Order: sequence, then structure tokens, then C-alpha cells
Amino acid sequence: MFEFIYQVLAKIGYTHPIHPAITHVPVGLIIGGFIFIIVGRFLRQPVLAKTARHCMVLALIFEPVAMFLGYLDWQHFYAGAWLFSIKMKLLLAMLLLIFLSMVLGIGRKPESTTKLILMHAICLVMVVGLGYFGGELVYGSKTIKSDMTEGPIAEGVRIFINAALSVTIQTRRRRK
Repeated sequence: MFEFIYQVLAKIGYTHPIHPAITHVPVGLIIGGFIFIIVGRFLRQPVLAKTARHCMVLALIFEPVAMFLGYLDWQHFYAGAWLFSIKMKLLLAMLLLIFLSMVLGIGRKPESTTKLILMHAICLVMVVGLGYFGGELVYGSKTIKSDMTEGPIAEGVRIFINAALSVTIQTRRRRK
């Protein structure tokens, strides 16, 4: 469906996933929002709480873009395979959208600072979870024994893993 995007990018030499590049925007904004709300509370500076709110508004704007690009990468690089990490990322991304919306709703009431800090913390935890499962997709959780990390054995392991992944993706695409 959107394969032409990846073809155009490949023609200019970009063969990496698109999703990680935009993902850093909402992640950074959510981390920044959390820091601003905490510092604003302890220093009793309402302007910092306002800055935290602006961070969360921008995160809410960019989160659907990151989700869409994640969907495209999932279809292109994983052929839509329902891996556990993908399921977790989808769940956390949807929950993050809901909680970001709730942060903005609660943030309108000046007396709800404690709830607001809690909601910021929940968003931060979700972002950490999204990063964790994204890392699991890219790097995996299995460790290679130290004697297999160098030399021809390591190269053979990499070739085998790449070939197995390629066959899996081709098989899944044929089933569609």
C-alpha cells in the first residue's frame, strides 16, 4: 500500500525504518513535560507547569504520526507479523494517547497538581515501555555467548538469522 515510500527512500540511499526518527519527538517531549511539572511543583513556578502542558500538547500532536509510521514500518519490515513486542507497542501507544489526552484535560484545573504529576509519570512509564519493546524488536533479548561474538562463527550466526527472517517475511507476504 505505502511501499512506494520505501522505494523512494531506498533510491536516495535510506533503507532504515522511518518510525524511530519521529518517535524521539514525543518521547523527548513527554520526558521534558515530566521534568517541568516536577520542577515547577517543587519550585512553585506555575510557568513551568504551563511549559509541561505545552510539551504534552506537542507530544499528543506527534504521537499519532509516530504510530502511523510505526504501522508502516511494521508492515514493511515485519510483514505485519503479530509478535509479542508489536502487540505490546500497540497497546502502550493506544494507552499513551488516552493518558496524554487525560493529562491535557486534568491540566486545565489548577488544583489537580498531584493528579497531574501522577499522569505525567504514567506517560513517562509508557514511553519507557515503548522504548523497551522497540529495542526488543531490533536487538532481541537473547544474548550470544562470548565465543560467538567474533570471527566466522558470529558472521555465520548473522547470516543464518538474516536468512531465517527473510524467509519468514516472504512466507507471510505470500499468505496475504
